[in-house]
Amino acid sequence: MDPLKKYIETAAQVIGRRSAAQQAYDREVLRWRQITKDLRSALDKANEKYPALAQKVSDDELEELGARYEYIRGHEQILRHLRR
Repeated sequence: MDPLKKYIETAAQVIGRRSAAQQAYDREVLRWRQITKDLRSALDKANEKYPALAQKVSDDELEELGARYEYIRGHEQILRHLRR
């Protein structure tokens, strides 16, 4: 199997289908995480901007959610690189 196709399939499984609004929310989380270096603060800021998509995350879920957002960040970097 082509490595790029395999990567795209894996990314789709990890990230899942997201609406344009969900993608905007995720970008807002990533933007604030880069600024604050803290996922909880980043989520609070994204929740303020997108209250309809607000996530209530327990402390137990933070580590897993943080890993998901790091995956999304890396995925977006790869996509930007491929578009060049």
